[in-house]
Amino acid sequence: MVLGLVLVFTGGAMAASVTSGVAASASVVAKCRVTGDATALAFGEYDATANVDAQGTVTFRCTKSTGWKVYITGTREMTFGANTLNFSIYSDAGRTTTYPNDATSTLTGTSTGSNADITQTYYGRVPLNQDQPVGIYSTAAALNFTVDY
Repeated sequence: MVLGLVLVFTGGAMAASVTSGVAASASVVAKCRVTGDATALAFGEYDATANVDAQGTVTFRCTKSTGWKVYITGTREMTFGANTLNFSIYSDAGRTTTYPNDATSTLTGTSTGSNADITQTYYGRVPLNQDQPVGIYSTAAALNFTVDY
């Protein structure tokens, strides 16, 4: 007599597996962007007998170790009707170095060991002895802060 042994497997079959590697890549690019609006140069009252000063700031951020240069474009005058009141913008508090107004800017730097915010301060001056009538003067066209990288 022959005895047979039958084994029945239900649902517990051995599974096979295969793997495949997943690759990842990215390119870090030089990039700068303005992260905070430039503050207005609010000169207040002007009476032509003295210089009137104001200052503003703008904040930008660049990729780590990215070189940059900054400048402010636009006409540096305020108008009231047909009358104009001129002003200058400087890169130093002593108001001796005019802030660059085009891409040939010499105001340059390099972002440091991180991509932290960089804040630039600019200093405005309405020079004395401008003979203009009473009125509220403002810039007709916007000044634009530009960061090249």
